[in-house]
Amino acid sequence: MDDQVAQVVAICETTPNIAKKLLEQCGGDVATAVEIGLNGGLQHFHGGGGGGLDASSAAGAGAPGNQYSLPGGVDSEGVRAPILARADTLLGSDDDFYHHGAMPPHRFTRSAAGPTRIDPFLNAAREPQGGEGRGGGEAASKRISLEQLFRPPLHLLYMGEFDAAKRDGARARKWLVVNIQDPHTFACQVLNRDVWKDQRVEKLVDRSFLLWQRQLDSAEALTYADRYGQIKTYPHVAIVDPRTGERVVWWEGEMGAEVMFDRATQFLRDHRMEETKESIQDRRRRVQKVGQDEEDAMLAAAIAASLQEAPEATKGGSGSGSGS
Repeated sequence: MDDQVAQVVAICETTPNIAKKLLEQCGGDVATAVEIGLNGGLQHFHGGGGGGLDASSAAGAGAPGNQYSLPGGVDSEGVRAPILARADTLLGSDDDFYHHGAMPPHRFTRSAAGPTRIDPFLNAAREPQGGEGRGGGEAASKRISLEQLFRPPLHLLYMGEFDAAKRDGARARKWLVVNIQDPHTFACQVLNRDVWKDQRVEKLVDRSFLLWQRQLDSAEALTYADRYGQIKTYPHVAIVDPRTGERVVWWEGEMGAEVMFDRATQFLRDHRMEETKESIQDRRRRVQKVGQDEEDAMLAAAIAASLQEAPEATKGGSGSGSGS
C-alpha cells in the first residue's frame, strides 16, 4: 500500500494522507486513483467534509460512467448534487488511435491475443494544447505535463523492426539495447522519466548503442520473448550483439540512472564493437588452437618423462638379477 501511495503522491502532487484516502475509495487501484486525482477529484478531500467522500460519492466514483470525475455530496434532503459538465473528445477507431500523432505505426502493433494495451503516458501527441477540447483548466494542463514527463525518449528510439535494428547496429558498430516495457508498471515509467533522459545515459546511448523499446504484449516483444526466453520482471533491459544476435547481458526490475550508466560503461570496457564477425570467429579458432597446442605439449612432455623412467627401471632390474 505504501508503494501505491507514493505513486499517487508523485503523480498527483498531493499529500500521503489524501493519496491514501483516494486509494481507499478506488479499491487500491492506482490507475483509477491517478485518473481521478488529475481530473479534479482531489478537491473533494479538502475542506470541511473531513477530507473524504460520503457513501454516495464513493459509489459514484467506482461507477463505470464516472471514473473521470467525482460527484458532489448530498444535501439535507438526501439529494445528490449534479455532476459537473465535462467536455472531451471521443476515441475514434483503433487505427486512428494506433496511427495518430507523432508516434510511428509500428510502435502500436497488435499481438495474436488482441490489441496492445494502451500506455497511459504515451498519448501526448493527441492532447490538445492550452486545454482546448478538454474543457480547459488546470487538470488538462497537468495531464499534458504528466504525459510529456513520462513519454519515451523518442529522439533515441530505433523505430524499425528487431532484425532491421540488428543490421543497422552492425553497420554503425553500435550495440543493440532492448527495452521491454509494461506500461502499467511504474518502474517502467520511471525508466523513461529518469534513466533514458538522464544526460550521461543519453549521451552514452546515443554514442555507442541503438535503443529498441517495445511494450510487453506487442507482436515484436512476444517474438523477442520466444527467441530469448520469457521475461519475469519489468522493465527488461538487454544488450544484444547485432552481428551475431547473441544476448550478451540483461537486467530486469527497477534501476536508476546511476546504475544504468555504470552497467553500460562497464559493458563497453569488457566488450569491443571494432571486431567483425569474421574476427570473432578467428579469435575463437585461435583460442581452440592454443588449447590444442597446450594439450599436445603436455602429452609430449608426459611421453618424454615416461621414456626417461623406462631405462632407469630396466637398469635397476638387471643389477638385482646379477647379485642373486
